[in-house]
Amino acid sequence: MEKPTIKDVARLAGVSFSTVSRVLNGKKNVQDIYVQKTMAAVRALNFKPNIAARIIRGQTGKLIGMLVPEIITPFFSRIVNGAATRAQELNQTILLKVSNRESDLERQCLEQFSELPIDGLIYSPLEMRETRREQSALCVPSVVVARRRAIAHTPHIYVDNFKSGYISTKYLARLGRKRICLVAGFWLPDTIRREALLHCAYDSGQSGAYSAYDRYLGYRKALAEDGLPFDENLVHICGFDYESGHNAMKEIFEKMLDLDAVIAPNDMTAAGIMNFLKRQYIRIPESISVIGHGDALIPEVAEPPLTSIKQNPTEVGRRAVDAMNRLLRGETADDEVVDVSLSIRASTCQKHG
Repeated sequence: MEKPTIKDVARLAGVSFSTVSRVLNGKKNVQDIYVQKTMAAVRALNFKPNIAARIIRGQTGKLIGMLVPEIITPFFSRIVNGAATRAQELNQTILLKVSNRESDLERQCLEQFSELPIDGLIYSPLEMRETRREQSALCVPSVVVARRRAIAHTPHIYVDNFKSGYISTKYLARLGRKRICLVAGFWLPDTIRREALLHCAYDSGQSGAYSAYDRYLGYRKALAEDGLPFDENLVHICGFDYESGHNAMKEIFEKMLDLDAVIAPNDMTAAGIMNFLKRQYIRIPESISVIGHGDALIPEVAEPPLTSIKQNPTEVGRRAVDAMNRLLRGETADDEVVDVSLSIRASTCQKHG
């Protein structure tokens, strides 16, 4: 006979997963009738909660769940590192799950968290909105990282993507670059309508879920301030990996577009862009200057070294844990925007002639 799960308890008791979790964790904000139903189901099924998780929880004081889209790229791995380091300083534990950018797996991870005695959730949702309802059903304090306006009544900790799009474009314009191409990165680029990006607004329902939207708006503002005409053909959508950057630049060149600078969605994509340009014997930065996002490892080893936007995702992770602890103490936690800056290297230069 299979070992009963928290789902079986919830089904027999006629209550939600989160109610069972709260009862088993000794939470006080549960009505007596639901406590009685839950405990009756526990006894009937001879359900044994996850003892190992409870031991860990007892040793550290608090167990914080964390769900991110992936940890391959430096951006999210550094958010996780910042959160884990800060939690350790506070004698707490981070329980990490990764959705691998798949909405079904993200939903499964949230369901698994409902069966664990977590006290809170640090969460970076995918673009898909369905799973956000499941996140709210966990009934634990939540903090959103790396997104803006993703979940109502929830503190969000994110980098200033509007500023990153603005200062990267502004810097290139001051170098005399007039045909600046913005390569906008999305996890699932094939699902994004290009027209939606070109006509987005900062306070729209979609913009906060996508870093590219805010960067695009910063890009547009900088172009307007410097009197540079906006050409929608110079906005290109791709993914976040090396191959995406290489293929994006190939597609741009196949369209015979005139450009003298490129802003990449991250440093990995920028490396692919630069590799394509070098294979075409196009000089970087003299003919085309390139700016990336991330400023971690790749900029230093690229040839030429890559100018990049420093995003400080480690600080995002640290602040997320601090915000979570304010919520756990019953205090309020507001949105926080982590500042960005420009790290200038040899992939950009003044345009001559």
